[in-house]
Amino acid sequence: EITTRLVGSEMCIRDRFAIPDEERVQRDADTLSLGNTSAVTADLALPAKGSAGSEITWTSDKPDVIAADGTVTRPAAGLGDAEVILTATIRSGEASQTKQFTVIVKQQLTAEEIAQADAAGIDLGNLNAVTGNLALPSKGTLGSEIIWSSSDESVVAADGTVKRPTGEEKEVTLTAVSYTHLRAHETRSNL
Repeated sequence: EITTRLVGSEMCIRDRFAIPDEERVQRDADTLSLGNTSAVTADLALPAKGSAGSEITWTSDKPDVIAADGTVTRPAAGLGDAEVILTATIRSGEASQTKQFTVIVKQQLTAEEIAQADAAGIDLGNLNAVTGNLALPSKGTLGSEIIWSSSDESVVAADGTVKRPTGEEKEVTLTAVSYTHLRAHETRSNL
């Protein structure tokens, strides 16, 4: 039913749809999506209401990995990825339908993988002509501790302080070692 009324010089239109419960549930089931669930590493946003207005509740066949509220607990490193079946129950009035989603929850990274990823993520920018001090990170984005050393402390100190040499250019190698849980991975940056 569409109701139209003229107010002043503006027309106000109010749409009121009386969708049967079965159709509402079917529409919501057809449009319900969780996106790409092939490599989940963070909590999921599980909708509680469908786009047509149905109520949605969730269950998990592995609530210790994915809880009914979407909270994700990744398997420990070395245990492998977990496959979880999430079931959405879509209800409107007396009508209901279920829809299942297969979700792969990635295992946590090993200490070595964390150290390698943090080392690979170091970006000091353009090092072709260094004229000022360098901001050397001491912690990686995944939590590794990063320790720096320099092949020539008189030019570039391990804390990033630069002392420009007089006369000729000098090449210095900075070495970053990222540590986590007694695992180390090295990366080098030449100046």
